[in-house]
Amino acid sequence: AFLPVLDNLQRAAAAESKDPDFKKGVEMTLKGYQELLDKYSEDVSAGSDVLGKNAKVRKSYELQQLCADLYYEKGMELWGDEYDIVLAGGSINTRSPNHIPAGDVTYIQLMPILPFDNQLSLAKISGFDLKRIFQNPKYTYYLSPEHQNLFSTIENSKYYYIVTDRYSSAYSPNNMQEIAILNDEIYARDLLAEYIKKGGLE
Repeated sequence: AFLPVLDNLQRAAAAESKDPDFKKGVEMTLKGYQELLDKYSEDVSAGSDVLGKNAKVRKSYELQQLCADLYYEKGMELWGDEYDIVLAGGSINTRSPNHIPAGDVTYIQLMPILPFDNQLSLAKISGFDLKRIFQNPKYTYYLSPEHQNLFSTIENSKYYYIVTDRYSSAYSPNNMQEIAILNDEIYARDLLAEYIKKGGLE
């Protein structure tokens, strides 16, 4: 099923489109598929291995929130001993088909839903910018258990540590200072894949 999808994406990317955002989305998804094919060039079937089972349909908003939770878990594992991390998340967006159906789940299924290769990062941000960015409904976040009242107690001039991805932390208008970057090839879809392997979504 993988190669026909790749062929269809290549055709869509080559076709004329009046919507530049749509064309960009197709091209980014195609790039992700091509990278996956390169990754499994010796054994493409590895991407079709069943990671685990999903008990019910998981829609976009649920997957985005789950990714924010997983950002926090990974960030705490990497940097939690040294930094007081108040939240994790970012502009986490899914792409078509925007859901995981019930049943067996494979990595290839996750690829088009979370196609972006955004590295995880630890960032420092002012309270003012933290409120400005993460109270925007386009952003999804998980609050640290120790900071559940963060947005009612936040100080504009104080600096806070968050776990996000480089799509958010490297975007200059967000005014984030990157403290550390996870350079391994571990992206949102990989965190989700590991979660499913451990029995998540049952």
